[in-house]
Amino acid sequence: MNYVLEYWQAIEAGQVVVSRRVRQIYERLTREIENPGRYVFDLEKASKPIRFIETFCRHSKGEDNAEAKGTGERGRAYQPI
Repeated sequence: MNYVLEYWQAIEAGQVVVSRRVRQIYERLTREIENPGRYVFDLEKASKPIRFIETFCRHSKGEDNAEAKGTGERGRAYQPI
């Protein structure tokens, strides 16, 4: 079971209070998960491009660690709020 179905069960059981709109959205998501029709979500296939990007794609220009040095855009130091 995935987290969407778990959350829907909690909504139906009254353990979680949500707005009418959120309830409608989760009802629709649950229906689409249980009866996928034309489209099917496959977590393994969805994760493949993410793993590729995280593994092989890097910035080609600029400093890689500008945030680590405490500078933001245009070299200005971040200001505490």
